[in-house]
Order: sequence, then structure tokens, then C-alpha cells
Amino acid sequence: MKTSKKLSSIRIVIRHISGSKTNQIDEFPLDHFKEITFGRALSNDLSFDPEIDDVVSREHGKVTIDSLEPMHITMHDLGSKNGIYINGEKIENSMELFPGDVVKLGINGPEFQFDVFPKQKNYMKKTKVMETMSPPPKPTKVSESMPIEKEPVKVEKRGVGKETVEKIVIQSQKKTRTIWLSAIAVGLVLLIGIGYVFWPETPEVEVPKLPEKYNKMTPAEIAEANSDKVVYIEAGWKMTYTVTGEDVYHLYLKDGKTYHAAFLLMPDGSIEPWLVKSSDSYKTPQSQLIGGLHTGSGFVVSEEGFILTNRHVAASWMTSYNFPREAFPGILYKIEKGKPVKTKYKVQPQDVFQWVPINAKFFGRGYASAKILEGKNMYLDVTFNGNDLRIPATVARISNKHDVSMIKVELPESLPKVRLKDRHADLKAGEQVVVMGYPAVSPDEYIKQNSQDVFNRNPHWIKVPTVTVTNGNISKVINGNNKMNSNKYFSSFGDVYQLTINATGGGNSGGPMFDADGNVIGIYFAGRQDYNGTKISFAVPIKYGIELMGTKKIL
Repeated sequence: MKTSKKLSSIRIVIRHISGSKTNQIDEFPLDHFKEITFGRALSNDLSFDPEIDDVVSREHGKVTIDSLEPMHITMHDLGSKNGIYINGEKIENSMELFPGDVVKLGINGPEFQFDVFPKQKNYMKKTKVMETMSPPPKPTKVSESMPIEKEPVKVEKRGVGKETVEKIVIQSQKKTRTIWLSAIAVGLVLLIGIGYVFWPETPEVEVPKLPEKYNKMTPAEIAEANSDKVVYIEAGWKMTYTVTGEDVYHLYLKDGKTYHAAFLLMPDGSIEPWLVKSSDSYKTPQSQLIGGLHTGSGFVVSEEGFILTNRHVAASWMTSYNFPREAFPGILYKIEKGKPVKTKYKVQPQDVFQWVPINAKFFGRGYASAKILEGKNMYLDVTFNGNDLRIPATVARISNKHDVSMIKVELPESLPKVRLKDRHADLKAGEQVVVMGYPAVSPDEYIKQNSQDVFNRNPHWIKVPTVTVTNGNISKVINGNNKMNSNKYFSSFGDVYQLTINATGGGNSGGPMFDADGNVIGIYFAGRQDYNGTKISFAVPIKYGIELMGTKKIL
């Protein structure tokens, strides 16, 4: 590459139009970059958010600076899954870039505008020469010597006698008009008076009541009617080897002087943790148990003790796993001739952020078969609002379609239940909704209990959950499944309601979402935030919960 120009003064400018980096600008001085790589991996010069920009490949493409005099810059596709589009045209392998070009990573991916600063001479895209239009004819100037004819002014001569007569007529007309107006006003007053005396008395009319659909409940009224029906859930879980019942661990191996988490590269290109059972001889003491502890929310849907909540609350092994921070950077191994071989690649969180424990493909020394691993709740406790007693619960049913599950508690008395209503077909953006639950960010409340047990006199403090109430609106109804057959539509979240309710968070998962009539129409399940601090939240339509309460056929 030629270096006759001052490279420090020339830089490539990337203005982000959409995606996780919207409205941000990245600059790359040419004295430091001979090429610019971009993708979801952190090793790229320009890295995209792995969750928000999920259509971007790990190493999606690169920009090369081929020469400076004259300037020649090229965009290359590094075999990305969804392709690269420049000004709406998909490139095959590479294409020359010019200032002002708009680059899109995938048909629905993030966009950015390419530019070079300062502007370089002789570096612009060739354009077609437009046909010039003939200028309009110039107006003819009027010569100063040319005589201009003026329209003669007609002057009407009027005699004094005529003007006097006209003035007399006008005054007479004004006087006559005044007399008539006065007479009309007097007549109207008389008619109003007569009507007041002789008009029949108007009977009182009863104001009709508003239709029931207008009698909406306030958030306070919804909370008062349902506080005893919304429950606090505590869970602890782990993965087990179904053959022997042993616990499953994430293998940590020594690399140099320290231990690092071991990961495996699967044949399909995905990366997952190297799992072993507790009795495996090569399991190290530093290996970590696959499992976790968490809290959530739920609500009673039957007098017999059935409770709806999220799948990730009641069966966490069926949702994306939260790795501990010490698992990264991890060591990556690949399988060669049936044996793991260490690579130089360092595994980062974005490489495994969608791994689900129950879907593990490799276990021990070989590929995992169906049902060889299973999740298990070490405890699953339910506590009612304002109560101090934990009630053991069991998992009753788990949805195959969405983040919904049903659990059950055994109590001798009948429980109050919420009202359910499937409004997915007629729900509109802008409607008021209320979410109830137990967000973990809310301050804890405790009560001191003095034991009356003669064999255990030690007093202790017990956490007493108190339900929270958060109101907002539905900002968007996303019909993921209804349009899945369309090539122009795809929702990574499926059927969901996007909400303006952001004063809540983890722990509120599984809580009910009420409409203004006090019906549960959804289940709160997730929140999302970008790098600018913008927050949105989501709820699952209640129809997926109602499905778990019956035996509706799908074939």
C-alpha cells in the first residue's frame, strides 16, 4: 500500500443507522488499520451485540484499504450466513466501496453508512451524466425609447344638486332600517314571554348508565382484588445423569497455572460446555455444578392449587443457561478422531449465550443421546403475599411452545383464583395494563419469629414477600406465529406483547398481566435493554397458559 499521504489525517468513518449501535459513529485511522473486520465476535475491529444483532455472523465481513493514490477500498463477505448488501444490492464475494454507500448486514440486519474523512479527490462513485434542459427563453426587455400607452382616466363630472339628492336618499334608508330592526326585536321578546308562560313543563330524563366496557378498574382496584392470588416462587435446580442419578458438572481443566472452563466445538459450528458426571476420573475439584438458584412469580388459576408461571422459573434447565463469570475466557476443544483436541481460541459469553442444558449434544467422552440428561428441582417453594410459610410445589406441565409452565401446591382449603381471558385476537396497542409480581430489585422485608418449638427455641428472621403493582401500556402486539409462513416476516420472540412497563425486572417473571377489566391476559416473562439504557419488557399471551390447563388437540 502506498504511503505518500499522511495516513494519520485520513480515517474511515462508520455512521450506524440501525441495530444495537444506532446513532453511534466508529472511526478507523488508516495509520493503524490496513483492514477492518466486523461481526459478533469480540475479536473483530467492529463488533456487534450478539443478542440484539443476532443476524450478524461471528466473522461477517471485512473492509480492505487496497491503495491510497488513487484511493481504492473494497468490502468483502467472509462467508456470512445472511450476506452483505450495499445500497440494497447483495454482493457475491466483494465490491468496491465509495463514500455515502449504505451497508446492511443481512436482509433484516443492522445498517451503517460508509465514509472517508477528510474527503479525497478523485474518490467518488461514477454517475451518469444527466441530459441538460434548454434554458427558458429570456423575457424581452422594453426599450426606454418605446412609447408606453396609458389608459385614459375617465373623470365623471357631477353637479352639486345630484350629490345632495343622493345624501338625502341614503339617510332615509338608514332611518327606515332602524325602525324595522326595533320592531322585530320587540316581537321576539313578546314571543319568548308567551312561550315561557304557556309551554308545557319538560319531564326529567334519567341519564343512562355507561356500558360495562367503560367501567374500567384502576390499578389500585386490580391490586386489591388480586393480591392474595399472586405468589412468590423460590427455586434451586441442577442437572443429573439419568442412568445413575449423579450430578452433572462443567469441566474445568488446568491451562498453565490456572484452571479454565472447557468448551467443545460441535460439528454444526455451535459451542457448548464440556459436561461430565461427578464420578468421572478426569473431573477436577474446580469443576462447577450445572444448576442455579433464583426467584420468580406466579398466580393461582384453580381452586385446587394450580399456578401458572414461566418455564424458566419452574424448569430452568429448559432455558438459556447463566454461566458464572469465572467461566470466561474458556478453553475451546474440537473433536478429532473421537478425541478432544485443544485449540487456541478463547471462548467468550456471546459464544454460548443461547445454550440450553437440556439440549446438550455432548456428555463425558461422547455425544449425548436423548434423555441421558435431565433437570431436577432441589426445591420449588411457593409463598403467598404477606405470608411467612413456604409451601412445597411440584411441576405439573411445561409448554412446548413458549416460556410458560404450570406448578401445583397441595392445600386442604380452596384457593382464590384470578380471571383469565384470551384477548390475543382483539388486543390493541395503547391499552392500559397492570403487572403484579415480586421483582428481586424490590427491597426485602423480614419478620422476626420466636419459636414455640421446645426442641428448637432459636428465634430467626424470615423474609415475607410483598407483591408489587406496576402499570403501563401495551406498546406493540407481535404476532409471531400468525405470520411465520411469510418470507417477509419473522419474530425472534414469537407471539408476545411489548410493554412500556420498565419499573420491574428479574423476579417478576411469571407474574400476571391484567387488562383494565381485571382479567389476566398475559404472563410477564422478559425485559430488554440496549447500550443507551433504553428498556422494554414483554409478556406471553395467556392463551399459552390456558393450553396447559386442558387437553386441546393439535392434530
